[in-house]
Amino acid sequence: MNSCGLLQNLCAILMAGGVPVNILANTITTIAEVIRGNFTNQEYFGHLQAPSNPPSSAIVILLMSLVNDKQPFTLRTAILYCFECYLFRHETGQAEIVQTLLPKEPVVSGCTSGQLLCNGLLSDSPLSVWFAAVALMHCTLENPALKEQLLQVSLAPNLNSPQISLLNQCMVLIQKGSNSVVQGKIGLLMLLCSWLSHSTKAVDALISHPSSVSYLIAQVSANEQHDDEYLMKGICALLIGICILYNDDTNVDYSRENLCKLIVNRIGVETYVAKLSKFSRHEMYSLAAKQPSIKATKYRELLLDYEFCELFKALEALIVKTITSFGDGTNNLNLSEMSLSEQESALLCKYKNIIREQDMQMMQLRMQAQQLSNQNNAIQSQLEEVVITNNQLKDQNTLLKAQLAAGNPNSKSPIGNEEDQAITNGEIEDKNENNLLKQEIENLKLQLQEVNLLLSEKTKMYETLSKDQEDLLELLTDQDTKLNDYKNHMLTCTNSSN
Repeated sequence: MNSCGLLQNLCAILMAGGVPVNILANTITTIAEVIRGNFTNQEYFGHLQAPSNPPSSAIVILLMSLVNDKQPFTLRTAILYCFECYLFRHETGQAEIVQTLLPKEPVVSGCTSGQLLCNGLLSDSPLSVWFAAVALMHCTLENPALKEQLLQVSLAPNLNSPQISLLNQCMVLIQKGSNSVVQGKIGLLMLLCSWLSHSTKAVDALISHPSSVSYLIAQVSANEQHDDEYLMKGICALLIGICILYNDDTNVDYSRENLCKLIVNRIGVETYVAKLSKFSRHEMYSLAAKQPSIKATKYRELLLDYEFCELFKALEALIVKTITSFGDGTNNLNLSEMSLSEQESALLCKYKNIIREQDMQMMQLRMQAQQLSNQNNAIQSQLEEVVITNNQLKDQNTLLKAQLAAGNPNSKSPIGNEEDQAITNGEIEDKNENNLLKQEIENLKLQLQEVNLLLSEKTKMYETLSKDQEDLLELLTDQDTKLNDYKNHMLTCTNSSN
């Protein structure tokens, strides 16, 4: 896509002025699909400069529109998806965005991506808060090192307020106000869930924040007042579970065992599991979990993110098993079982990455095969036209020869000579054009052979990748079965020793 100039042309439309909103949104979505998972295209887009004074990166310009309430909803969702695709498995891009959030010397002019995202988090608009929180979530997705760096970020809600850490500010915003408008709170909770997963330092920072655990416990134990609260309480339940899974027990008051006791005594195991189950059955969850692209047409439908749903799928069963076994008195939360779960998580993540890479390669091969097929059809059509033209010229040539033979060869009139000369010249031109057409036919035949050969090679590559992916999926299933058998065996041994 980059080598053929498609990405450059799409970016030119993006940077042009006066483009209608619907065309601009579709262009941004197309750019997102082109750069997703492709490092070369992501780097090109990351270095794209907008024609402004002073010069500014295209990402900064897009984020300005993302956190601007006056911009159309369809445009903002397209920008968010494009930003997500830019960061998808792009550690360099993630690090560059996080660097703009870290403490450093003040910038004299202009604004950074980090400043725009922080301004979005502090916005009075729940939708802007949601956009900023989800965008920030993708900055550290599957990147534990950046999650620890993000703990250094501090914010000041206004000029007269002292700075507090970004994580604590998120908890303050979540606890602020009523639950009547939950969109912004859901965005912040998704950010915290992604941030804390696989990061013991982030978990320790959250449980050390005053009233954070008590607030989450109160939310999960309370009854739902309206439909969206099922989502909020389900995410709160997941966040508590993450605090248990990735807890290093340095905080004695909120160790894994004490957090499990709080769930059993204050919420109840059945109620806690029901909150998670209701969340996974919610209509918004089903809508968001289908595909990475954002399909919401109204701002009220924009509640969950695809990558967060993937995180929920990966952790729900493990959290439920941990809590239920503790409630039954069959699990003492020993480190060996937790380390086994982390190994399983790492193994699953490894296989998912391999499958994602193969999915991307298969998608590219399908696109190349389609392009070659279209090129093949075009060459065949052109070849048929040339053959028809050649046959017509042959017929004209035969007709001219017949006319020449029917003429009087003994006539010496100037007019007759001129006619003969004209016919002869026409015949020579027809022969020359006929030879050119024959050469063009041969060239087209060679091109057609090359295209067919390339198409055959791509088809074989696609079939090979498909078989490799099937083998990987079978291996992943076998590995899951072995891990489950091993854990059940450990659990049986633990029960026997007790």
